[in-house]
Amino acid sequence: PSCFERELAPAWIAPKISTHVKLSSVQECLAICASAYSLLQWECTRIVYDNASEGCLLLGSSTGDGQKLAVDPSFDSYNNLCWLEETKKSE
Repeated sequence: PSCFERELAPAWIAPKISTHVKLSSVQECLAICASAYSLLQWECTRIVYDNASEGCLLLGSSTGDGQKLAVDPSFDSYNNLCWLEETKKSE
């Protein structure tokens, strides 16, 4: 499969292809959060490490311009990851 469904979370980071690089620990999730904050002003408020999928479930909010999260080319070790952001739904 390519990416996980958008409905899973505000931001879901997981391997694009299961045989590609996977995150091995929640520390790597924290590192991504730090990078996301410095580049996008997107702050993680909760981090869940999924052992089964070896991915990060990142919940948070942006204090910036509400840019969609996307893999930055400078994330050399995360080239095989995809970032998804849930579209806000009116209720």
